Amino acid sequence: VELVGLLVALIFNTVYSGEPSVDLVDLTSKTLTVFYDFDRTLLVESFGGDIQDRCIELNLTDTDCSGEGEMVAALNSYPDPDERCLIAFGNETRLAQVKAHLDKLLEDTNSLNGGYFYILSTSWEPIPASEWEKMISAVIAKVGLSDYFPDSQILGLDDPGPDIQADKGSKLSAALDALDFDVSMDQCIFLDDKLGNLNWANCEGTDADGDSCSDYGGTRQICDTLLIQEREGMDGTDMNYVEARGILPATSSTDCDNMGGVFVANSAT
Repeated sequence: VELVGLLVALIFNTVYSGEPSVDLVDLTSKTLTVFYDFDRTLLVESFGGDIQDRCIELNLTDTDCSGEGEMVAALNSYPDPDERCLIAFGNETRLAQVKAHLDKLLEDTNSLNGGYFYILSTSWEPIPASEWEKMISAVIAKVGLSDYFPDSQILGLDDPGPDIQADKGSKLSAALDALDFDVSMDQCIFLDDKLGNLNWANCEGTDADGDSCSDYGGTRQICDTLLIQEREGMDGTDMNYVEARGILPATSSTDCDNMGGVFVANSAT
């Protein structure tokens, strides 16, 4: 089975396209929630910025596209909006790969089958987070991913301004707090192409003024992370890593059977 072979390679060779904060062999719990950045992670390009630029260039607005519905209008102004959204995902092959990835997470044997998939994205100044979310929702609908990412699971943040680190950790934490079950750090995975976003989510690093995120509300360890390399979107190996987190660690003979006989002992007691 395809996934079993990939698991073996991931476990014993520990080779990833992205850089995970935790290797598969060190997992102690199965993953329950996944958060995807939008531009250059779920997508292969900075599409939100391109839509904003188009809006301004076409003089569709005098508010820098920050007004209600203006980003969606700019998206719909492309000669073929559906085709443009497909290009933002790479091509038909990669879009099919993303859909197959999400379907694998929904399989009965995967602990992520509750469908707690989120898009977590910072807007481009001066576009408010609410309008950014509408734009993302429109893009997702045009490529047929709305069933995986309902509007309630598309989370936008206001752009704090040039050279200021956006606090994705607060939005991520609030989403977890809203669930009716507890999620520990190792039961959550957050994918982003910017190290600052990942560090900030777990209270590491500093903002443009040299302040740490602990200065904004205390230390926190929220979610395991996967840094997407090259800023060209997650690839098949990144997707396989997330899928494997919903299967590993195998803690019973049933789990072992679900993995086609590949058993990885859980060292946690």
